[in-house]
Amino acid sequence: MIYRYLKVRHFKKKEKILQQGDMESHFNFLHKGLTRQFYTHNNREINTQFTVKDDIVCSAYSYFSRTPSAYSIEAVEPTTLLTFEINDMEFVLAQGPNFIQWGRLLMNQLLFYKEERERELLTYDAANRLQHFIDSKPELVSKLSQ
Repeated sequence: MIYRYLKVRHFKKKEKILQQGDMESHFNFLHKGLTRQFYTHNNREINTQFTVKDDIVCSAYSYFSRTPSAYSIEAVEPTTLLTFEINDMEFVLAQGPNFIQWGRLLMNQLLFYKEERERELLTYDAANRLQHFIDSKPELVSKLSQ
């Protein structure tokens, strides 16, 4: 039942999935590829997140608050997303307790990621955050340096 509400979206390398200032209306799962989330400040792009297979790709605050996103999301390489549009996601979650439980698991995943990221920002300086990223995601570092 849930699969009929999922849409498959394909993006080329460097194609925008979400533009900073637009409202997020898609809840995405990365099926294939690599994305980055970033914001622009003083004409500089500041990366805040990289996502790989099975990660959630979404400006969560924008999606849930229905406000413009502070971030852009871009495909780093050819990328395939499995997507719920906002109305479809709400419909699926309203279908009963099993779907509500699934929604809770998704929210836990988002919350855990955000809390871990906050901890890194509070406890590591920039050099240590970079080293932690390199140590914990060597396969991602090799893709990003291509």
